[in-house]
Amino acid sequence: MTCLNKLQFALDKQAPNILSITTLHGDIQLSASMRQALQVALNKIINTEITQQKQQLKE
Repeated sequence: MTCLNKLQFALDKQAPNILSITTLHGDIQLSASMRQALQVALNKIINTEITQQKQQLKE
């Protein structure tokens, strides 16, 4: 779980600086609102993983 917390911290710092993403169809330039949406989405994914790991530890 420590790794996920570190990943979340790193993504919080780096996500605002991501200017583009690469897909099979080429690079997509990200607007400020798209970078913010990406950051929120990544945080939700990591928070879900952290929650699932905590539940597994309780079992």
